[in-house]
Amino acid sequence: MQENKVDYFKKFRRNLQLFRIAGGYSVTEFADKIGTKQHRIHDLEYGKHGKGVPKADELFKIATAFGVTPEDIVFKDADVVLS
Repeated sequence: MQENKVDYFKKFRRNLQLFRIAGGYSVTEFADKIGTKQHRIHDLEYGKHGKGVPKADELFKIATAFGVTPEDIVFKDADVVLS
């Protein structure tokens, strides 16, 4: 069970970065868009210091910013969603 959680966190981190870059946002710009700090986006994208797990409200803000569902960001491959 633990192994699946790690896979979803990796997928989330990868998807967040791909969606952000595809949307043309720098880390700072995207942080401003969803109302958080630049270092928080960095933590979410790289999973640093055990801070890479999004809170529910963060996940919804991120999904809304990209016009997708939270499930798209966590469970699907960004390549598929973006095409």
